[in-house]
Amino acid sequence: MLHELYDQVYISQSTWRELIVGTARYPSSYMLSQREWLHVEEVELDTQLARRLQHLDPAEIDSIALAIRLEADLLLIDERLGTHAAREMGFTTTGAVGVLLLAKEEGLIDKIGPVLHEMRTTGGFRLHDRFVNKVLRDAGER
Repeated sequence: MLHELYDQVYISQSTWRELIVGTARYPSSYMLSQREWLHVEEVELDTQLARRLQHLDPAEIDSIALAIRLEADLLLIDERLGTHAAREMGFTTTGAVGVLLLAKEEGLIDKIGPVLHEMRTTGGFRLHDRFVNKVLRDAGER
C-alpha cells in the first residue's frame, strides 16, 4: 500500500532490523522484505544530531537523520516522542494510522476498522480506544 501512496519509500537500516527481528511476530515484515520499491539505507549519525535526539530510540534517531539527508517531504513515524522531535525540526509526519486514512480516501482499502483491530491484536500497536474511535469516526465508520 505504501508504494501506491508514495513515489519513494526509504527506511533506515536500524528500523529495518527492528521490523525483521519481529518477522515471526509481524508477518507483514517478510512481505516488505520482498519489495523492490522499498529502499533500506544505512545512516551515518552526526554527533550533534545524536546528542539532540538522545532521548529517542536508535530507529527513530536514524529515521530522522535519513529524512534530513534525503530532504524528505514526509516522515512516517509512530512513536510520540519521535513524532514530536521530527515536527520540531520542521518535518511533516504521519503514522501508520494516517497512512490507513489516506489509503481509504484513495480507495485502496474499504474499511480501516479491521486493520486497526489487527494492528492492536497482532501488530504490536498500542492504540487507545478513544483514538481508535476518533479514527473510525474520521473514516466514516462510526
